[in-house]
Amino acid sequence: MKTLCNSILTFILVLAASGSLAQTNKAGITPENEGVKYKSISNFHMVNMLGNRDIPTDGLLAYYPFKNGSAEDHWGSNDGTNHGASSTEDRFGCDDYAFYFDGDHDYVSIFNLHSYSVFSVSLWVLHEDQELACYIISGDDGNTDRGIGIGHIDEIFVHTGLGGGTTEYVVQPGEWIHVVLQFTPDDVIVHVDGSEIWSFGAAAGGWQESGWDIGSSPFMSHDRYNLKGKIDDVRIYDRPLIDEEIQALYNEPCDCYDPSPTTLSTWGAIKSVYR
Repeated sequence: MKTLCNSILTFILVLAASGSLAQTNKAGITPENEGVKYKSISNFHMVNMLGNRDIPTDGLLAYYPFKNGSAEDHWGSNDGTNHGASSTEDRFGCDDYAFYFDGDHDYVSIFNLHSYSVFSVSLWVLHEDQELACYIISGDDGNTDRGIGIGHIDEIFVHTGLGGGTTEYVVQPGEWIHVVLQFTPDDVIVHVDGSEIWSFGAAAGGWQESGWDIGSSPFMSHDRYNLKGKIDDVRIYDRPLIDEEIQALYNEPCDCYDPSPTTLSTWGAIKSVYR
């Protein structure tokens, strides 16, 4: 297999030398961006130059990958503020690619997003056993709260601002799940791991601009119902997501960059082809 992969790389370089490949990096590939993927084949690493082209960006307001202990918005300018969450490994085992919340005081706050009557939130969460209910993400307009969380018996619950309820979906502590929460003028819909698990048929009033909390609730001033666990890859959209987009987010590949000598030399060779 290693011989075959090396032969493929040699063929690519020959094409580059002959001018048979376009000289434009159409995917915008760099070692740091989301378009670089590596798959181990023995001790050889191949580059997936397609990157994350299937990940929806239309209507994307903010993206928080929580890399290297940062709450920076990697899509826009709506940077979050980290209140104590620590850097940890993500669902792929990549170090410093997610946030860990201790269940006590840790959370991330976002204040720069405006009010939206229609929106979607996509994220990954892993929760640990804890006695009290906890919020994954929530917001508050001063009167009512909106958000999604995990109850004291590990069931997912939703607050819509005008109602809500507890779903029948029970989360297994210690396991990553992908959650999509959508507010439309008529419904609030929740998907877990690509499948719809709950809907509430009532206009929810959208999301207000007083702020969002990730890992807690700003509505509960006396007890923020903090999450104990991990959160990663939070994306916020100003529109509903269709099923194909939810599936793409659920199946998003690993974006860890493996700087092994073989990877770097291979990347350098292929980068020169597409530069």
